[in-house]
Amino acid sequence: IEKKSYGDKGLVKIADIAVEALDGIWGKKAVATVDDFKGFKVRTSGLITTLAMKLLGASPLTIPNAEIMEALQRGTVDAIQTSRGWALGFGLADVCTHVSFWRIQSVFGGMLVVNKAKFDALPADLKKIVLDTGREMQGQTIFGAKVEELEAEVGLKASKMKVTQPTQAEINKARELTRPTVDEWLKIAGPNGKQILDIAANYAGGAKIMLRK
Repeated sequence: IEKKSYGDKGLVKIADIAVEALDGIWGKKAVATVDDFKGFKVRTSGLITTLAMKLLGASPLTIPNAEIMEALQRGTVDAIQTSRGWALGFGLADVCTHVSFWRIQSVFGGMLVVNKAKFDALPADLKKIVLDTGREMQGQTIFGAKVEELEAEVGLKASKMKVTQPTQAEINKARELTRPTVDEWLKIAGPNGKQILDIAANYAGGAKIMLRK
């Protein structure tokens, strides 16, 4: 599916670029239950993540990265939704006192792609080198994302921020409420969206609720 989809656009994918989960709600108070989202002003990014916050009753806002710190300090937003490594690296621990982890969101992964015509023009041995290198790089980025997550655990302890881990029952409740995000994604995913979700359901932790698998 993937090879054909990229090929139809004149591209060849060399590697996936893994990222951390966008599971952190960083602010000045805890979000321990679904009810705590109601009216909560959360800076989000992306169509699906923004819709998820709306479905939970929050008030999502779009704010440029350069204005995030000031927005938190002034109370323009109550919280920022982002990953652990990015948050700590950006300095959110300096303006936030709480982080609550909700594993209900999609992630913004990336990929390295090249022009298909240029790639096809390479000799077979060079094609293999490029693909093998891409596979190795992909493994390193996956490893790096996990390392960044582990480093963040240490960073959180050093920052003395209060960490809230909602109960599984609350997370499942949130997953039920945000199920319409799957339908929204299917509208923009193209003709192979349903098939891709069926494959993802074999690996996604929240598939039983989000995808009814």
